[in-house]
Amino acid sequence: MKQLTFGDLIEFILKNKSDKTFIGQSLQNIIDNVGTALDNETLFYAVDESGNITGMILAEIREEAGVLFVTENLAMSINTLKGFAKKARIMFPQYKLEWLKRGIHKKHDTNKIYSKLTI
Repeated sequence: MKQLTFGDLIEFILKNKSDKTFIGQSLQNIIDNVGTALDNETLFYAVDESGNITGMILAEIREEAGVLFVTENLAMSINTLKGFAKKARIMFPQYKLEWLKRGIHKKHDTNKIYSKLTI
């Protein structure tokens, strides 16, 4: 399997972003956000057998609120979401999971979401 690079992550985003992800962000903003997410261990990605990226989720830690907030979702499949849920549950067990969907801030029962996705 090939070793992924920072450039591979950026290339995947540029190829797969849509009118619902990375809205209004310049290339430099994307680079900065990916770098920050890597530093904070809040960038989650899935790869296929050949090592090609098949999905990606960026999140940020909002410590004061106890929230892991999904900022960008290029999951591409339910398996990527399940992988994200498993890792997030282990890495950030005390944090609630939140995100925006169609511009609406979603706050659901985090344990219920994790249970559904990690079966």
